[in-house]
Amino acid sequence: MLKKTKKLEGEWLSFARQVMPRNASAIQRQEMQRSFYAGASAMFGLVVNIDDELSEEEGAEIIGELQSECVNFMARIGRDR
Repeated sequence: MLKKTKKLEGEWLSFARQVMPRNASAIQRQEMQRSFYAGASAMFGLVVNIDDELSEEEGAEIIGELQSECVNFMARIGRDR
């Protein structure tokens, strides 16, 4: 059974602590949170809409490709800093 905590909210708070400038304005915080949740929503939509007619292996391959895209993006962002 899952704890009664908001898992995505916890991820947002962790993300915000790691990347949000301490002097960020309220508008910047709001826009970053909107962007975070929009990205999470998009990812959720991609995963839940994987075609039921695909094999388990094909579905796992798609999820692996999504993970690789995220890992590659994060690596690139680290270089862009």
